[in-house]
Amino acid sequence: MRHLLDAPHRLAFFAGALMLAATALWWLAVLLTRAAGIALPWAVPPAGAHALLMAHGFMPFFFLGFACTGAPRWMGLAPVPARQLLVPVGGMLAGWALVFAGVNVAKAAAAAGLALVALCLAAALWRLAIWIRASGSRDRLHVRLLLLGQAAGVAALLAAALCVASDQASAVPLIVRASLWAGHGVVFMAAAHRLVPYFAAGAWPALQHRWPGVMPIIVTSLMAAQAPGVWLPAPGAAGGSPMVALVRGGCALAAAVIVAAMVGHWAWVQNVRIRLVAMLYAGVVWLAIALALQALGDLGAGTPWAAGAVLASLHALALGFMGSIMLAMVTRVACAQHGRAVVADGYAWGLFWLAQLAAAARVLGAWLAPTHPAVGASGAQLAALFWAMAATGWALRYGRWFITARAGARSQR
Repeated sequence: MRHLLDAPHRLAFFAGALMLAATALWWLAVLLTRAAGIALPWAVPPAGAHALLMAHGFMPFFFLGFACTGAPRWMGLAPVPARQLLVPVGGMLAGWALVFAGVNVAKAAAAAGLALVALCLAAALWRLAIWIRASGSRDRLHVRLLLLGQAAGVAALLAAALCVASDQASAVPLIVRASLWAGHGVVFMAAAHRLVPYFAAGAWPALQHRWPGVMPIIVTSLMAAQAPGVWLPAPGAAGGSPMVALVRGGCALAAAVIVAAMVGHWAWVQNVRIRLVAMLYAGVVWLAIALALQALGDLGAGTPWAAGAVLASLHALALGFMGSIMLAMVTRVACAQHGRAVVADGYAWGLFWLAQLAAAARVLGAWLAPTHPAVGASGAQLAALFWAMAATGWALRYGRWFITARAGARSQR
């Protein structure tokens, strides 16, 4: 464990690996007990607990590690001292421990844990923002998007804490859904564009030449536009507005077309047979699918195929897009920072395909659930199993790297 503070990403990624495995195994256990007919007590409704832990339990740790590793390199700055993350990361882990303990038996503990996570994450982001502002670098677009997206995550966690504490936990899934579009979605789109900037540039060269960086701003704006709509009645429901559905669905459709064009250009100019590139590519394909399903849910209201489209869209976004990009991103950083070949070897490739199976099972299950409930339940269980295998497999292998010396550096110690 003495190497945990050798670099800022080590501590954050190690905590992220712990939470990645813990949340995946926890949800698998919940579904297995449910299938066995065992009724668990819930102080926080399971839908809200699932949404919070699976969406916010591990991703912010990886965001912090990525930002503190990538941002200095983008702006030509010295690395962030790892010890500056010790208190925020430790506080976030303590907060999630309270949430795990509280969702079944003590809502006060769960609410306190969520508030602690939010405050610690806010402190880390504030410190990073001050450090970036003082740098004077002009290349700050992607870092600003990362910080903006995570600020939305902080707001979501605080709102969820208030809802849990005030017996309004039924609103938590809506809060998390909004934060996925306006928070995590912005972060992942910025990261994808930074890692592979050519995939947007070639699709609209004139726009990129005149306004550099315009494409991630357009796409993230259209994605963030989905967030307010989660609070409005669904199309066809009591109080649902056709005009609202038209605007919301139109934004999703426009974003889907733009992302699909990026996907097409990327496949044309880049060798997707390179596994790490293919992992990033798959993530962006899932984003196009998520946006298309969201558009179908709004614009196709009343048709048989639209009933489960919105929930399917949410899981295509979270499991498909974010899961694929996250695995590619953290695997790439782990290999590069630990003296390993920057490749997705057979082990990493196998984990990636388990994650793809999880996403496909969950999206198809959610889409078909309104008309085929048994398919929906089976899809959720298969997705939980595949995701738990991928998450624990990644944590067991790469988590060990973060607490050991960099490859080739042992003889220097």
